[in-house]
Amino acid sequence: MNGGYINPPFIKRQFRDPHGDWWDKQERRNFGEPVHEDHDLLGMFSPFEYTWTSTGKGLLQIGAFVVAFFGVCGVVAANYPDKPSYPREFPDGLERELGGASAVRKGWRCGPMKKSTQEELTTGKTRVNSRAEAPIVGQPPNQQIHMFPGMLCRAV
Repeated sequence: MNGGYINPPFIKRQFRDPHGDWWDKQERRNFGEPVHEDHDLLGMFSPFEYTWTSTGKGLLQIGAFVVAFFGVCGVVAANYPDKPSYPREFPDGLERELGGASAVRKGWRCGPMKKSTQEELTTGKTRVNSRAEAPIVGQPPNQQIHMFPGMLCRAV
């Protein structure tokens, strides 16, 4: 007691009965009721205490959300159609519109040709014209290699 002033117990207003007959419904307080000296920590506008779940349950719920989210992302990624079932075909493959015969196409990796590679290509039974696309003999059929002026290009 401080000069006859009663200091009520340290109980947050959020834990009082919300359906009680209070004079101040928002603060859950009656008229003339003394307030605690730390009323700013106990009132309805103070930080809320989360009492409806424990830390373990909260982490479990967050983990379940993360697993479900990435699971849905994985299912969508596995079933999402990346390209049409069959690519469109154009007359002459739009060769002139895409830059001509010596243009490097998407999906090709090109680099400067070494002298030894150029000599190897030209010393075979047939001489390869360096301006036209010509497959290199002896390469596996799934890997195409084409030669452009001073460049050697491989399908990626």
